[in-house]
Amino acid sequence: MSDAGHPPASPIGLAPPHRVAHAAGTRGVLHVIHGHGGGTEHHARALIGASGTRYRHCLAVAVGDRWQVLEFPDGGVPGRIELHRGHGESWPEFIGGICRRFEVD
Repeated sequence: MSDAGHPPASPIGLAPPHRVAHAAGTRGVLHVIHGHGGGTEHHARALIGASGTRYRHCLAVAVGDRWQVLEFPDGGVPGRIELHRGHGESWPEFIGGICRRFEVD
């Protein structure tokens, strides 16, 4: 899934740090959808647009063990990182790592 200008998929521990600075105390929300497109992604993006100033939003697009996480700054272009679940890594460890990296409660 990687393309020019974006790093290849990597385990959460090796992924580059997220780019979007946020105000202290702003709560983070992680939206998880399966695959790209369709009504669920449209709805998640509408929620992000409607409450983007009150919360920090990340949208994780899950396709098997490879996930693309977009972090939305207030009114800006989202930053993107591609991750993959490591061999033997449990789903709670993987998702917990995403939550820690993006400071989602």
